[in-house]
Amino acid sequence: MKLIETIQGKVHPTPPLWIMRQAGRYLPEFRELRKKKPAFMEFCASADLAAEVTLQPLKRFGLDAAIIFSDILMVPHGLGQHVTFLAGEGPHLDKVDSFDALARLSPTLVKEKVNPTLEAIKIVRNELSPELPLIGFAGAPWTVLTYMIEGGGSKGKGHYTSLSKLLSEPAFLNDILSRVMDATTQYLLWQIEAGVNVVKIFDSWASSVPAHLQSRFVWDPLLEITRRIRAVYPDFPIVLYPKGVNLSLGLESRVLPQAVALACDDSHTPCQLRALLGGTMTAIQTGVSPALLMAGGAPLKEQVAHYRSSFQNVPFIFNLAHGILPATPIPHVEALVDAVKGS
Repeated sequence: MKLIETIQGKVHPTPPLWIMRQAGRYLPEFRELRKKKPAFMEFCASADLAAEVTLQPLKRFGLDAAIIFSDILMVPHGLGQHVTFLAGEGPHLDKVDSFDALARLSPTLVKEKVNPTLEAIKIVRNELSPELPLIGFAGAPWTVLTYMIEGGGSKGKGHYTSLSKLLSEPAFLNDILSRVMDATTQYLLWQIEAGVNVVKIFDSWASSVPAHLQSRFVWDPLLEITRRIRAVYPDFPIVLYPKGVNLSLGLESRVLPQAVALACDDSHTPCQLRALLGGTMTAIQTGVSPALLMAGGAPLKEQVAHYRSSFQNVPFIFNLAHGILPATPIPHVEALVDAVKGS
């Protein structure tokens, strides 16, 4: 499996390619299937439907991995927090911003609640080519906590509510962080047991953490979950995605474990990433802006070539800086695949 070899440190002349949110709204067949269960959490609870949309992009494009269709809010859902998705507004959760609210949650992840995702993994792994890896994932503690505490997205407010709450009530911080870390670890272990070949931990809101607190709220939890997974599955391939953080602060005092890839957005140029990693053989996963993919044309091809040449001699996974946008034309995705593959 090319993706796994890259995470383990092997350099391929043509990098493996997959796309964040590749099973999603830009695909007409996805939109058609979603009509069967318009409520998002109900759709996720259908293992057959989740498996089908996971495989859809592999039938269209020459991608090098599948990623299971699910959501980073499965951990709060699995702890008993009520999660819904409102049209035009995104996720809505009953706030867990006090000890009383936390006490109403399960102390551990309830397997029955996340079992549809685990069943979907088994279905996909059975139908997917043995040569292609299946990626499992979870949200990182900081990102998940912001949704749990604020009851939804921050809507441009910088997660000040979450940060203030956690800093002013250290006992509450310790309790909720411990529970989320335990639940996230268990969820990823169950995914590995079900058949995924790689796991990715998304810290989509890491950039809202002030620089001097990023070690505490971003890097330490990511690496602790990595350590716990490795205690059960030594050297299992893991991808960490601390979106938007200053990587020089995160990497100056730590070396990432072996077979841990670093996923990056476009807040660093390829040259900056090369300089930050120095002579290490840590695998890098990054790529062009989703907006550039949506625009397409010569600028897209130029940037794809730039990324490929910049990471020519290092383990490199081509992706996007973040998730593919719903309005992205299918021909632009085809052009991206062709450009990365050298067609």
